[in-house]
Amino acid sequence: MHYCASFACWIKNITRRMRLSSNRIQYLIVASLLSGFYLVLHQMLEIKDLQKKEIELINKQKMCDFTHNGKCPTSSNPTYWLAAKSADTEHMQHVRNIFKAVGYDRWDEKVGTWDVLWSYDYPFPSKVNPSNLRSTQLVNHFPGSGYLTSKVYLAKSISRYIPTAFTLPKDKEKFQQFVVNNPDKLWVQKSNQHRGIAIKSMEGE
Repeated sequence: MHYCASFACWIKNITRRMRLSSNRIQYLIVASLLSGFYLVLHQMLEIKDLQKKEIELINKQKMCDFTHNGKCPTSSNPTYWLAAKSADTEHMQHVRNIFKAVGYDRWDEKVGTWDVLWSYDYPFPSKVNPSNLRSTQLVNHFPGSGYLTSKVYLAKSISRYIPTAFTLPKDKEKFQQFVVNNPDKLWVQKSNQHRGIAIKSMEGE
């Protein structure tokens, strides 16, 4: 430590210490101002985020009021629409189990909108119009697929790769004439009720 032997030296040391103290005070003031500015900015961003969320909730509620009489979904999980006559039976249990396993809630047709449509029957346009689908909505059929998945439509397709088929009794006369011309052919008999499927020969009929 340095000791002064004169009054002038003592004054000089006091002045130097005051300058150091003044610099520290300035640093503290600047640091306080910066901290205050950061806190104010942080609070403003939080308020803006809360306002954005509030606006989204208001818009969502308005949409629910407009489309579903104010009834909004209570869950944030994606939803599936199981469109089938036997949707609640054991026949469709495997479909419901799979959707549940991957985190989907079953869509209440009176609340909100659906994300995935699993339709047993061809859904266009009886259930949905393709032009009205949102980009996030999925359907387990594509327009025109009914002609490929329906055995009746597929069998009646005019193609060399598809065996000749007839709808009875509507095509009875055509069928009888074809049998006369092709007596050795075997036939698959199938009803619309998906029962009584059999392979038959029309020889002797």
